[in-house]
Amino acid sequence: NENAINALVDLIRNSNHDSTKLSVARSLGEIAVGNENAINALVDLIRNSNHDSTKLSVARSLGEIAVGNENAINALVDLIRNSNHDSTKLSVARSLGEIAVGNENAINALVDLIRNSNHDSTKLSVARSLGEIAVGNENAINALVDLIRNSNHDDTKSSAAYSLREILKNKHMPKVVAILTSYLSVETYNYNPSQFENCYGIIWKCAQNMTYPEFYQAWHQQNNSTI
Repeated sequence: NENAINALVDLIRNSNHDSTKLSVARSLGEIAVGNENAINALVDLIRNSNHDSTKLSVARSLGEIAVGNENAINALVDLIRNSNHDSTKLSVARSLGEIAVGNENAINALVDLIRNSNHDSTKLSVARSLGEIAVGNENAINALVDLIRNSNHDDTKSSAAYSLREILKNKHMPKVVAILTSYLSVETYNYNPSQFENCYGIIWKCAQNMTYPEFYQAWHQQNNSTI
């Protein structure tokens, strides 16, 4: 309902009470899908609020209504880069995973978050978001490969492996096979079976989509570099 949305937008712009703005932001996240006026009001609230709880809630609302909206995506990227609160970054990462398909700026922000965060729950969530928005993106593929190789947490590795299978394109498969082949060893199977299974699943997908000569060459080319 356009009138209801406009009334809520006016309220969010004119109220002096953060609790009111917070409640209105949640309501807009329920009813204002694709509404430019509502999205702009929520973006302004993210940029102007001094309260992290408000920014977190607004980020969630934008994740519901602002698919593909550059203004919203840029505001969320700025928030993920500038916030000092991991809970906010986690929520923003999820929202970007909903609205920022193929957006280079958002993908790079998520990759940086994977590489710089000290919290495994954040890395796990970001890996899932990359699986939603980063099909064929080399920067994201490299980050997920590194996460599979270097994380000490099985759930994070499994999330990264799942997302990698979702975004991997044929042109990247030879290099991925060359990098991950070394983990399909008896030693890995015995001492780190989840690592073995994750790498096996990725390499099996590659084998199904590569010619035999391509796969054979990649298998025997073990490589530790990036894609």
